[in-house]
Amino acid sequence: MVGWIILGCVLFLILLLLFSTAKAEIKSGDEVTLTAGIGLIMFRILPKKKKKAPPVSSFSQKKYLRKLKREEKKKTKREAKKERKKEPEEKEKKTEKKKTFSEKFDEVKNLLSVVVETAGKYSKKLRITIDDLKISVGADEASDVALRYGAISQSAAYLLEFLDTKTDLSVKDGAVDVSPDFVGNKFGFSADVTVGIKVINVLRIVFSVLVKKIRKG
Repeated sequence: MVGWIILGCVLFLILLLLFSTAKAEIKSGDEVTLTAGIGLIMFRILPKKKKKAPPVSSFSQKKYLRKLKREEKKKTKREAKKERKKEPEEKEKKTEKKKTFSEKFDEVKNLLSVVVETAGKYSKKLRITIDDLKISVGADEASDVALRYGAISQSAAYLLEFLDTKTDLSVKDGAVDVSPDFVGNKFGFSADVTVGIKVINVLRIVFSVLVKKIRKG
């Protein structure tokens, strides 16, 4: 009897997990924050939480200082390795021509197209909620502001239309606003976007992708 109860609880938890929503929330203002999780269980991914110094009473202050020095040395070594790896990449980037906003937008759109194509018929199961998307377009010259504003506002409209036709998009009234800034001459951006999909649909997408790969050989 106990075994059947345990089995029933396990099956219930599995079903609960399958029909829970996996989601990610992106917020951008003073800093970019990214939280992700399933259902009500959410974890902050960016920015990473800073380690709090343990109370001095838990161990001696000397030990704590030695530990900090060891961690600092390890961090310095890791950063040095990253810098060595970045050097050739930075040289390549310098030789490349800077991409325009339109080119960058096309890359984002192509990436989204690949994601939607991979999701296939389940792309409409992807729920995107935009609670805030504000873009302030500025530049040194008024003519540049006008050109950038036109390009960005049109690109934003295309992107929203694309998402609306391919996914389950929900936009809060007045959430999206692209405005020119002829005074501040600065580019401002703030966003609050949530992307969610049920776990069972994620498994369906993965399964359909695997079947396609197997068929292609």
